Amino acid sequence: MESINRKINIGAVVVLYYPDEKVVEIIKQYPRIDSIILIDNSAQDNSKLFQELDYVEYIPLKYNSGIATAMNKGIRLLIKKGIDYVITMDQDSQLTENVVNIYRKYLACHKDILALTPQYLTDRSIPKDIKGTVKVKSSLQSGTLFDIRIFDKIGYFDDKLFIEVVDLEFFLRMNLHGIPLIRCNEAVLKHNPAITHEKKRLENYQIWSCISFKILLWSQKSLLCISQISL
Repeated sequence: MESINRKINIGAVVVLYYPDEKVVEIIKQYPRIDSIILIDNSAQDNSKLFQELDYVEYIPLKYNSGIATAMNKGIRLLIKKGIDYVITMDQDSQLTENVVNIYRKYLACHKDILALTPQYLTDRSIPKDIKGTVKVKSSLQSGTLFDIRIFDKIGYFDDKLFIEVVDLEFFLRMNLHGIPLIRCNEAVLKHNPAITHEKKRLENYQIWSCISFKILLWSQKSLLCISQISL
């Protein structure tokens, strides 16, 4: 068991898409972790929105690269900065001090665990009133923490995917490589489901929904419980 005083460097990658003042307010409430990188998939530069947040690094792509490519860019930048753990975030998810502290406490005593995930509070689900941790087969990428060593072991998020099954595909790979995903039950992330901004996004959603079904069929031998995802 590791010492509770072990230095744990945590960074966050936030993928933006046409952010507004509400998004700025959400990011202002983030705890002051070691590094925060904003990767913007919008067509225009929105840097003026974040000019008061001198502790974040804003990177406009000026095109919609998809969530996987955007996350990968941010993750690689954090690794160059010497960050050990990365929390991936959607722009409308609310990262709190409580979530980060629970992650830190667990990691301090479990250096071999490569991924932690929270429970989620959404308009579709209410977190269970339970303590401790549990192994789960899958989760959402938003609010999940990854040890950077995981990307050497199984690769980054799949750039070929756009949005719908990016996290599912990654968690499937984790399962196939025998890497556990640990849910910290007392870490609760308030999360808002994404809004479709373009007609093409709706088309992509329908396409990737079909692909996700095929992926589940392909993996059912190895992942007998994948249909009962715990969020």
